[in-house]
Amino acid sequence: MKEREISIWIPSYNDMQYFLHILDGFRDSEFQDMCRDGSVNIREWVEARLSSEKEDLAFPTHRESKGAIDLESVNEWDIEYFYLWHRENWIKNDVVCLSVVENDIILLTDDGTRFRDNDEEIISKIDEFEGILFILGAVVESRSVNHQDLICDFKRFYEQFVLDWIFEFDNNGEVTLSNRLRHLKQRNLIQESGSVWVATDLGRDYFRRCQHSALSSTSIALLDEMRDVFRRRQLAKHLSKIHHKEFEELIKKLLRKMGYKN
Repeated sequence: MKEREISIWIPSYNDMQYFLHILDGFRDSEFQDMCRDGSVNIREWVEARLSSEKEDLAFPTHRESKGAIDLESVNEWDIEYFYLWHRENWIKNDVVCLSVVENDIILLTDDGTRFRDNDEEIISKIDEFEGILFILGAVVESRSVNHQDLICDFKRFYEQFVLDWIFEFDNNGEVTLSNRLRHLKQRNLIQESGSVWVATDLGRDYFRRCQHSALSSTSIALLDEMRDVFRRRQLAKHLSKIHHKEFEELIKKLLRKMGYKN
């Protein structure tokens, strides 16, 4: 198994999809110049790139239309990160390739077109590779989990899959994990409930659909191995909340199960 060189920062998929709409067919050399020029007005560039058939993406008849580009947030785009994500072989191990450059022209690949069009198979491949699906699985299987426990879970993922060098730049995975939690929350797959993370109905459904079709056999084995950890956490939470009389009854049942009669 090859070690993965995962991304520390995951962009909004919605923003990235419409970024690819705009980028397709643009000159790569011009785009590289833009990345080096900090004075570029990103919003003006986006508006200029919206051809007549793409204008509906940014200016729908009804502003609440699903998936429209929010031009008010365009200035918040980190264009350099988007550039790194669109490049050929943006994900190692040949998992997904969003675009190629031919004769200085940026062209979407089949993967890129499918990602742009919100194809779940391509998105779940990215989620699996980047550890997003593993984190979602940890939240789903734990029912509720605090941030510190998720750090421990994500370290297991690191140890299994990720190049060691990334620890030198990422405070032992803290930045990478926090970015992925924000990403999952943005997609409404998880939500914060007090001091813990819980999966939404959408998140549970997505994980159930993808856990066997998208997760690698190694990822499935790791989650299976972690399920005992998740169960022990649930038991510890339950025991910390029950009344002492309930605890006595629980111990009595346990002893009977173990064969004690008196």
